[in-house]
Amino acid sequence: MTKREPKLLRISAAAHELGLHPITVRRWIKAGRIQAVPMGREVRVPRAEVERLVGKIDGRLLILYGRVSGHGQKTDLDIQLERLQAWAATSRKGVATLVLSDIGSGLKAGRRHLQRLLKLVNSLT
Repeated sequence: MTKREPKLLRISAAAHELGLHPITVRRWIKAGRIQAVPMGREVRVPRAEVERLVGKIDGRLLILYGRVSGHGQKTDLDIQLERLQAWAATSRKGVATLVLSDIGSGLKAGRRHLQRLLKLVNSLT
């Protein structure tokens, strides 16, 4: 028997799947960026909302990822992302695109957006 995934997630579970801090998820709910369902004194996030934010769609998704080692290289990161987006605009017209970037050591596997990228790839297999 397969384990059924819950349709409504606690904020902490939704934050984990999104690669965000629970406080950020609460802020996004308050700002209207994430739809939530009130349940007593708590709110729950529909799985469909998490999938929308993660970028799970029926079609193809192009993920662009850039990384630099330190905050002093922020302009280099911006250049990387501009070049990736320019390439995507010419070579992959019409494909939904998700842009992720991190500032951190290439030796650290715990980079937030790298982990999000790996979760996205893993969910496809």
